[in-house]
Amino acid sequence: MSDRGIPFKYFYYIKQQVCDEWEDLAGFLGFDPPAIKNIKGRNPDDASRCRDLLGEWQRRKGDEATMGVVMEALSDMGLDGVLDGLKQKYPELKKEPMPQSGPIKKAMREAAGTFLDCLSVENCKNDIMSI
Repeated sequence: MSDRGIPFKYFYYIKQQVCDEWEDLAGFLGFDPPAIKNIKGRNPDDASRCRDLLGEWQRRKGDEATMGVVMEALSDMGLDGVLDGLKQKYPELKKEPMPQSGPIKKAMREAAGTFLDCLSVENCKNDIMSI
């Protein structure tokens, strides 16, 4: 990728495909509940929330924000169709290296998925928000 960050066209494609699941993507990219709530509060709809999320993630991570990391998150979310579509539309991404998930990173991603599942259950949500 360029040294100026991830090209807008990739984020635009992802936003179009994933906006309904932006909160899950946020969890897989390492955002905590207060940060997700902040993004939700400052944007009027899921599409703008998803775009804001991706931009915020890129600002936070700097050089560590790569398309490989985003593609790994999409894969971890089970969105292989989105991932395949991204690579088909932008063939240069077929060569983009995806990070090697070590045991700690894998555990963190699994915990993010469990946490996001828990948010959909009202009792769990209330318990977490009181922490």
